[in-house]
Formats: sequence, C-alpha cells, structure tokens
Amino acid sequence: MKELRSEIEAVRAAGTKERDRLTGDLSRAQAQLQAERDQFNEQRKQAAQEVARQADRYTKLQAELDAARKESRASSEEAAQLRGRVEALDQVLKSQGNRKKS
Repeated sequence: MKELRSEIEAVRAAGTKERDRLTGDLSRAQAQLQAERDQFNEQRKQAAQEVARQADRYTKLQAELDAARKESRASSEEAAQLRGRVEALDQVLKSQGNRKKS
C-alpha cells in the first residue's frame, strides 16, 4: 500500500510539474501574442496616419494642379487675343504700306 501511495505521489508531483511547465509556456505565449498585437496595432495606427498625410498631400496637389490648369487656360486665351491683335495690327500696317505705294 505504501508503494502505491508513493507511486501516486510521484505521479501527482510529475503532473504538477508538467502543469506548471505548461502554465509557464502558456503565459509566455500569451505575453508574446499580446506584444505582437500591440506591435501590429501600432503599425496599423502609423499606417493610418501615413494614409491621412498622403490623402491631405494629394488633395493639396490636386488643388494646385487645378489652379495651374486654370491659369494655363487663361494664359492661352490671352495669348490668342494678343495673336489676334498682332495679326490685325499687321494687316493695318500692310494696308497702310500699300496705300503709301499708291
């Protein structure tokens, strides 16, 4: 009977030791998982901030591009008007040159 009790105690001690080892392994795995979650959340937060910065930058650049296009159209219209004036002035000068020859 003593031998049986000794054997039972030995099995209990081995079971307790294994349980403690597994509990430690589980605690380390949970801590590592939490650290990885925290790191992932921080990376996600940084990525969201970068996306917001890039969206803001894009919006500003789009506004600058729109303004440049508007200015370009206005310059083209002004150049066309000036071309028309130059051509008209050239015609006037040519007609005055023809009158002097007559």
